[in-house]
Amino acid sequence: MQLPGMTGLELQRHLATTGHEVPVVFITSQDDRDGHLRAQALRAGALGLFPKPFSDDELLTVIRKALDGP
Repeated sequence: MQLPGMTGLELQRHLATTGHEVPVVFITSQDDRDGHLRAQALRAGALGLFPKPFSDDELLTVIRKALDGP
């Protein structure tokens, strides 16, 4: 979520507006107990957001979904 010069959400938005539609899954060390980051990422089109530590099984499920496509 925090990259040099922009956030992950800003990068996701930039990719979408420039025609680069790629599946996005966020992994973050930011606290998301209230679910605000997850909701924001999903509204923006991400397939998932996983605060560390996260379940391997949940991550693999989202990656499989990304590989299967729409």
